Amino acid sequence: MGTKLKALLNRISSTLSGFWTKVNSDVADLWQKDKAFVVLFGAVILVIQFRQLLVNLIVSGSKALFNQTQTTSQAEQSKENADNTSAENLIQQAESLTNSNPPVTDDWNKNEK
Repeated sequence: MGTKLKALLNRISSTLSGFWTKVNSDVADLWQKDKAFVVLFGAVILVIQFRQLLVNLIVSGSKALFNQTQTTSQAEQSKENADNTSAENLIQQAESLTNSNPPVTDDWNKNEK
């Protein structure tokens, strides 16, 4: 079984080596014949990748800003609710103070005892 495995690995290695030689020779041939095309094609790929990277940066920045705003909004909502509760308590205290005092009339200063 070991010899079969070695033979298979040698076959795979020689196939990959042949493929690599073919790719290298084709790329070298393409570079010699069409340098401008290769450079232009590479530039187009770089522009597309840069565009995608820029979109990813904008989206991640927007997500971070949205999460920060949502956290701030929740904190502000809690503070507003607490302030509303405090204001309602003050209104109730003010109403109870006006109910405990007798009404003020025109002769308020004459009825003192």
